[in-house]
Amino acid sequence: MNDKLSPYRDAIFYRHRQRYTLEMIQLWLFESHKLSVCKSAIARSIYKNVKSTLIFERVAVDYEYHYYRTKISARRQKRNYKAHLSFYLGIIKHRQICGYSAIQVYDSLIEEGVKTSLSSVRRAMKADHEKK
Repeated sequence: MNDKLSPYRDAIFYRHRQRYTLEMIQLWLFESHKLSVCKSAIARSIYKNVKSTLIFERVAVDYEYHYYRTKISARRQKRNYKAHLSFYLGIIKHRQICGYSAIQVYDSLIEEGVKTSLSSVRRAMKADHEKK
């Protein structure tokens, strides 16, 4: 086990039982103990504790969990899915009005040489539907 994490092994495992993500535990270690470690070291520590534990039970979350959950989500960049399909939103909207399904719109975009995924087409159609 990582020597840096040895003193915090039980606290890390407790947070894992509360459904903390590795990123949340990493942030907790840094803010609470000024300890900077990689997520893989935390994962190894948790894995070793799970192996040595006979009974694994989840623990109810507390206020600290919600604090770290919001901090982690605030640090993440918002995803902009429509950037790739922005030139084709008119085509997607028109075909949606004509009664095309998402798969049919996807197939027609592929035939036109657009590299995209079915989920991106569905997302664009859903965003257009929500605007209405």
